[in-house]
Amino acid sequence: MAISVDAATAARFGGPLETGPTSASFTPAADSLFVLVVIVDTATGGDVGMAVTNSVGLTFTSRVERDGSEDTGGHVSIWTAPVGGSPAAMTITCTTSGGGTSVTAKPYIITGHNVGAPIGANSEGSSATNAITPAFATATGAGRWFYGGVDWNALGAPTSTDTENAGHFAGLISFMSVFKAADHANGSSNNGSLDASGAGAADWNWCALEILAAAGGATTSDSNESPGRRQRRRNPGYYNTMARTRSGLYVPPRLAA
Repeated sequence: MAISVDAATAARFGGPLETGPTSASFTPAADSLFVLVVIVDTATGGDVGMAVTNSVGLTFTSRVERDGSEDTGGHVSIWTAPVGGSPAAMTITCTTSGGGTSVTAKPYIITGHNVGAPIGANSEGSSATNAITPAFATATGAGRWFYGGVDWNALGAPTSTDTENAGHFAGLISFMSVFKAADHANGSSNNGSLDASGAGAADWNWCALEILAAAGGATTSDSNESPGRRQRRRNPGYYNTMARTRSGLYVPPRLAA
């Protein structure tokens, strides 16, 4: 099953110099999964404390983060929370400590994920290059990559060749939350796309999270091969007893004459 991303129901929230913004009220789909990309302005060397809470008691878990304690300034993290079968209207609050300000977050509501084990690989990194295409970890299953980046040089709202939700706090940070437009296959290699405004040197921190699809998604061996080749791969012994006609069909030997 392919993953479906509802990027509109829950809007981006937060703003310049905010340290504890709360989203507008919204109601997610039943049995969905929240993927929340959080951005914070923090100095180089700063290790931001972040708490994500919810008005109806959902539990958000931090899955991957990159911040000033690891390389350049700016914090980006990705959180997830499962939604039950009868969700009520709710809000999300992101509260920072340890010196970070200008918190902004973008929630995505996901369906078609592996409910029992939705979390795959993760990646993170930093760069001073304006436009980057960072390589993510090898995919651990069929699924979809979500990622985010913060440009501490605040060059202006960035762009991506993937599906981005971008913003800019003048004199503070530029940022975006992004997801790939289609699911990937198990074992595949994938890259992000973060393009800072203009042509000057950026100051990127980024991180990425793989969300795994429910059973029935594409696999490495099945995604790009014909039905006939797939059948031969899965049942090689069967074709050892068959004859191939001029048209390429495999039939019992008595029919191939």
